[in-house]
Amino acid sequence: MNTQPPEIKQAWLMWIGETHYSTFEEFVKEAQEQGVSKRMSNTEIARSIMEDGSVVFLAHDEGIKDPCPECLETFTCPACSKVVNAPIGQILRGRWPYRNPVECGRCQGVGEVTEGTGGTVYVDGNRIHYKSFVGSLRHGLVRADHEIRLEIQCEICSATGKVPRALMCGLFIPQGIEYILRPGDAAGAMEKLREAGIRIVTPGALAREMSRKCGRRVEGGVYVVTDPSADPKLSKAAIDDLVAKGFIEPGEVEVQGAFASFIRPIPIVQKRFRGVKRIEIPAAAVVPAQHAVEAMA
Repeated sequence: MNTQPPEIKQAWLMWIGETHYSTFEEFVKEAQEQGVSKRMSNTEIARSIMEDGSVVFLAHDEGIKDPCPECLETFTCPACSKVVNAPIGQILRGRWPYRNPVECGRCQGVGEVTEGTGGTVYVDGNRIHYKSFVGSLRHGLVRADHEIRLEIQCEICSATGKVPRALMCGLFIPQGIEYILRPGDAAGAMEKLREAGIRIVTPGALAREMSRKCGRRVEGGVYVVTDPSADPKLSKAAIDDLVAKGFIEPGEVEVQGAFASFIRPIPIVQKRFRGVKRIEIPAAAVVPAQHAVEAMA
């Protein structure tokens, strides 16, 4: 296992899945008890992450989404703008003829909303928001005889108009690579993995492992791992580096071995992705999406 306390030379980012961990605290508890174990797409990526000075940052959104800043616009509220016989910003509730105007829940009675549009598209020469276009397609309101052009989808939010309220919640220093043995794996290939410093986990050892909230590790999987009993010095150098850059404040990090969680998670602009991405080494309290480079997984 890697036992050298590195300063940050290269940074990576991974998402903690909300499906299995509704809060980051659930992941923290597991990591402190069992260590971190994150699956990689292949051994090459795992070896890249194991290079000296590598730090893997962890993001979570706890299920909260915000309007996408890239395609944000203020426009007439779609929920109440077409309601007749009601003031601006209100809709009608109740049964006819006793329908009464009430405040529109979408625009809070203002008559306008500021939301992500998902992009734009022109239908028969009329500009509409991409989210509305998708809804129209779903309900059969856009037909084959309509002229559709200049279809532009927002890349930041994947045309949804919303992005996860991404928070950088912690980090870990990769310590080792483990491969979960499959029945039928060639002995020669396994020996090469061992020579490369990769630990082979046998079916028997796998069966004895504690289950994680994301499930058990799978045969044939490659995992980057940490040891929960590792020396805290492993992560201290990286944390000191982040403090010196003003990325985090002194004393706002809880450390256990090669894993650290931020007491005050740091907002970042980043859409969810699977796998791992290499990012610019953090140099400020907010990491823009454009700092993320092409995923290597």
